[in-house]
Amino acid sequence: MSVTQPPPAVPPKAVARIYTCRSGRVARTRLLLLAVDLAAVVLLHLFAFGAVAPARSWWPGPTASTALSIVALPVLLLMNGAYGLASVQSAVRMFRSLCFALPEYLAVVLLAHLLFPHYLGLTPVMATGVALGAAIGAAVSRALLFSLLLTTRTRPNVVIVGAGWSGRTIGEILANWPDGHFHLVGFIDDDPEKLHQEVVGGCRVIGTTHDLVPLVIEYQVSELVLAITEQVPERLFSTLCACAEQGVRVVSMATLYEEVTGRVPVKHIDDRWFLYCFAPERQRFYEAVKRGVDLLVSAVGLLAFAVILPFIALAILIDSGRPVFYRQVRVGRGERRFTICKFRTMVQDAEANGAVWATENDSRITRVGAFLRATRLDELPQLWNVLKGEMSLIGPRPERPEFVAELSRAIPFYNHRHAVLPGITGWAQVKYPYGASVEDALQKLQYDLYYIKHRSLFLDAVIVLETLTTMVARKGR
Repeated sequence: MSVTQPPPAVPPKAVARIYTCRSGRVARTRLLLLAVDLAAVVLLHLFAFGAVAPARSWWPGPTASTALSIVALPVLLLMNGAYGLASVQSAVRMFRSLCFALPEYLAVVLLAHLLFPHYLGLTPVMATGVALGAAIGAAVSRALLFSLLLTTRTRPNVVIVGAGWSGRTIGEILANWPDGHFHLVGFIDDDPEKLHQEVVGGCRVIGTTHDLVPLVIEYQVSELVLAITEQVPERLFSTLCACAEQGVRVVSMATLYEEVTGRVPVKHIDDRWFLYCFAPERQRFYEAVKRGVDLLVSAVGLLAFAVILPFIALAILIDSGRPVFYRQVRVGRGERRFTICKFRTMVQDAEANGAVWATENDSRITRVGAFLRATRLDELPQLWNVLKGEMSLIGPRPERPEFVAELSRAIPFYNHRHAVLPGITGWAQVKYPYGASVEDALQKLQYDLYYIKHRSLFLDAVIVLETLTTMVARKGR
């Protein structure tokens, strides 16, 4: 009796070739909004300087003032999420973002022209008028855009291939996504016991992989999410290719999860995912620039630190006595250990009985320590570690060896966060509050791995801006 051989598995690299970047429309919408914002800034400055130019000889004002707005407006909109995925797809979220970003933009422009009126060239009144016009332009352009999208937008019909744990995880996210942007048609699964069974929020298994092409046509599916953990059989691979050739977007569960949440689903990936995080030819320039910025900022920061050190030290001594500094061993790049120095923010002998998780509103934190943590001034001494090359300004926060040993046993891929230099601040720090458990550490790891995969000068700039916002608002975590 002959034995039927299973179809050969398709190599992971071949599967990767059919994954396409989802939602090109969202990307085009973001670019359109950016273009409109920049056009409004440039045109308004041209009108403003056209009004004052006849009364002046040449001066650098047009270039400097326009450049200020060209940088300030998009950056502040970005900081407040006005170009984010959720905002681009939701009028409510977009205008909530504008309510925060536009007043900040007006304040920056007005302050700059008050401090440097001769160099920037516009009076504070004119500068306010130009900035107000740009702000109104940004709001009006979005109102018109959403009116247009409202009449032409159709929700993408999504089918998830795989009704197991991974499929349910991404299904819950899509089904609960704000404003019902995704229309989850159902699931595809070859397990006969799951056929027509409800999986998530009323969505059922509507067929098997044999039925995929007819179902894509019947439901006018525009997006397929591949949520299976094993290798893709050749037959399914051919079917997915046929769908992709017809314009259907095919995306892995992990990729879609990353794009929607800004995290990496560590429980739904394998070792191959980590291999795709590094592209040495692309990262050399980034790493060189980042190290140069680290050296410059840490050197300047240490000089500024020397000025405020006596005041912080005096406040700590008055509040809780000695010592002023607190030293800890941390685990850095390549799992090498090093010692960091921080301003002491807890009571003396806070860990006399061993290492304990720090929590938000920790009773061991002193009054001055609470302020230092909220403003992140307690991290300033670590600029010395940055200057020495043990840390970077931005990266995953270095953890203590005791916790690393515990978390490495409990969380898959935890040690992979040591592939890059740890940082004073990072993506997890601006996206997630204090962690006081293994579950919190898992959530932070997902953000850290997202940063490791997508690290760039642009993402670093976003983290810096969000960190500064956190410091000013005293919401340090």
